[in-house]
This record gives sequence, C-alpha cells and structure tokens, in this order.
Amino acid sequence: MTIANYNEVFSILVKYQPDAGPEAVYPLHEEIRIYVDPNIVSEEDKELLEGRYGVHAAPEGNPPHFYIFP
Repeated sequence: MTIANYNEVFSILVKYQPDAGPEAVYPLHEEIRIYVDPNIVSEEDKELLEGRYGVHAAPEGNPPHFYIFP
C-alpha cells in the first residue's frame, strides 16, 4: 500500500473518530491496528476500506478496531 493509500484510509476514518487514541495506530507483528470503532463507520465506507485498501473491520475486537496486513 502506498502512502497516498494510507492517507485516503485515514481521511475516511478521521470523519468518525477524530480523537482516536492515545495510540490510534498500533503495529502488532505483521498487522497494523487502527483503533477507530467499526460500529460507528458507515457500511459504505467499510466496504470501500476493505475492497479498495484491504482494511478489515474487527467490531468484536477488544477494543473494536480495523486492521491491515501491510
């Protein structure tokens, strides 16, 4: 994924949780977790994130989050 792609992903997610944190993005081995609650993101944006960028929702995660394998 390019830096431009990451920029687009974060531009979508910041609409829903602009104050996500304190560590909104967390690398975990070969997975990057983005701590924005998928339960508040529109289905349209979730489909875009998964289909175009490979960013998956984990609404049942603790805490709920998105993840990607770079």
